[in-house]
Amino acid sequence: MRPLVSPASEWAQALAANTEISSLKRAWGELTSSLQSPIGSYEWIAASAEHLSADSDLALIVSYAGAAVSGVAALARRRGQLAPYEHIGVDAHGEPMDFYYRDAGALAQLAKKIAENGMSLYLPKLPVESPVYDALRSAYRGRGIVFVRPAQPCPFLPLQSEAADGLERLSSSLKSDLRRGQRKAAALGPVEVEFRSPTDVHEMSPLWETLLQLESTGWKGQSRTALAYDQRMRSFFHAYALEACKSGILQIATLRIGDRSVASHLAIESNNRLWLLKIAYDEHFSKCSPGLLLMAETLQYATKKKLASIEFLGAAAPWTRRWTKHERQNVSVRVYVWSPTGMLMLARDGLSLLLRRARQFISSSRGANPSQTDARPGT
Repeated sequence: MRPLVSPASEWAQALAANTEISSLKRAWGELTSSLQSPIGSYEWIAASAEHLSADSDLALIVSYAGAAVSGVAALARRRGQLAPYEHIGVDAHGEPMDFYYRDAGALAQLAKKIAENGMSLYLPKLPVESPVYDALRSAYRGRGIVFVRPAQPCPFLPLQSEAADGLERLSSSLKSDLRRGQRKAAALGPVEVEFRSPTDVHEMSPLWETLLQLESTGWKGQSRTALAYDQRMRSFFHAYALEACKSGILQIATLRIGDRSVASHLAIESNNRLWLLKIAYDEHFSKCSPGLLLMAETLQYATKKKLASIEFLGAAAPWTRRWTKHERQNVSVRVYVWSPTGMLMLARDGLSLLLRRARQFISSSRGANPSQTDARPGT
């Protein structure tokens, strides 16, 4: 279906392919220019649409103020299923996402248009400070029901501008592990770290291949969850990294012991923050704690550059809690339209919630911890 988009009209909805999304690139950049996070940028959304949404119908909801774009919501619904609309790609990468709008009035109009189109929604990770869920509650009044619940937070490490190198704030046990790792690494050869910001594919490619290789050496390789074995996620991150190269915000760090690369990360340095997208290390060198050593170097790098924070993204894990207890809070939003389809989704999701809670109750009564996961350290 061709998008019904006209700059002369106040409203437009586009059921869009990636080619239609690209036509809004300039306006999208203006709407997201004040975002702290690179997630939600045009480049992120375009890569998600192309590589993570092959089995989905895309819905690009656009609001206009006169001839100017004032708001955008990029959504997707899995094809052939009784499924709500979600942010494009969020089911794959699981990072917090939002709607993008010029002001409160534009957001209200955007939410109203979504409601008028009778769209049930599931936004699994919305920043808790976002006004989107209140706008949806107003827009769906009389049209549907909106549920807002706490969602998984994202860890981050705020940096102190007056700190010498950032390491003085670490726990004594972590400092001890770092010293031990440094001694063991130095016994194997010279230890070097390099932070690179490639600007083209030729400079990026060898760094990218090193990252893939390192990620495949450990448990992710054994479980075949590494990017090397996941073509969809590999294509997405590669496409986004290439665009980040062009914007000058991509960073790939590599830690070497002697002539061996033993740890690497893929990150975005943007809006005075460092966003860690991927971290990998060679488990054959685990006695040297290469992940810890690279993270310590990253902390020193970010502190010296006077960045505001390091954003770990994803979910808190035992290894991230060694570095920080700070978390950015999120909420999940479910919207069910007053329609036969919407009520079917509500009944299905309600039953699923009851069954999940029943299993948790049974597990806890047997002495198990239902929330315990095999969270392996990233460093």
